[in-house]
Amino acid sequence: MKRIIRAYVLCVAISFACAPLPLLLPGCANPTPQKIAVTTLGSIHQSADAAYMAYIGLVLKGKLSEDGVPQVSEAYRAFQREFAVAVALVKGSTNSSTIPPGLIAAQGRLNETINSVKVKAEK
Repeated sequence: MKRIIRAYVLCVAISFACAPLPLLLPGCANPTPQKIAVTTLGSIHQSADAAYMAYIGLVLKGKLSEDGVPQVSEAYRAFQREFAVAVALVKGSTNSSTIPPGLIAAQGRLNETINSVKVKAEK
């Protein structure tokens, strides 16, 4: 137990000691359009992953039937394909922060599919 407390105290001390470090390092005052696009893509991907993993978690816990897994998994794969296209577009352009509408549509279809499967399971 003492080891755990010592390790925790050490981690806290190191984090406080390193906290001002980013202030000393040079950085970008204004993010580039590409950085904005990458950050947005990351948020979109995290949201889709969280929705899919939450759905699968409910299935694994037995709270939802396995009947909808093929539909939801296909919607997730479609999202992943659109995400790959969006990443390629962002990689190829340093001046565009535009997220392809196909990616947003694929995320919407994933969410709709999960919701429709949940509604069917509740009936």
